Amino acid sequence: MARKENGKITKIKERFGAFEVRISDDKVEIEDYTYKLRKFVFSNATIEYSMFLSFLSDVEQTKSGFERKSEEAAAEDRKRAEFMVYLLSTTQFLFSNAKLRGEYIDSVMKTLGDVQVPESDETEQEILDNLKSEHEAKELLKDKDNE
Repeated sequence: MARKENGKITKIKERFGAFEVRISDDKVEIEDYTYKLRKFVFSNATIEYSMFLSFLSDVEQTKSGFERKSEEAAAEDRKRAEFMVYLLSTTQFLFSNAKLRGEYIDSVMKTLGDVQVPESDETEQEILDNLKSEHEAKELLKDKDNE
């Protein structure tokens, strides 16, 4: 029971603009603390959790174990965490902004349209013949099992 309660205790808390990042042993929460309109929660089993924990932790893993980050490294990692927070928040625009959503979909479709699909080595008739043979083999096996 103690593990569950300790897992919920916030161990790292940072603010980036309108967002607050809270990290516990169990999860990372990224919440719009100004308007309370958005909240992202990632369990400790996700890459997002690992990234935020790495960026906002005071220590880093080295060859000789764990050591305190330099001020420069900590500042750079804090910038990376801030970028990740804003990247997460902007994904919401794909759902709420019709113009951006349309441009994004058009861009993806254009990219997918540029991908060349390789021609199949089999003709349509060969594919149909193979499917027919598979079906007949399954029927024979089914009949043998029923005997």
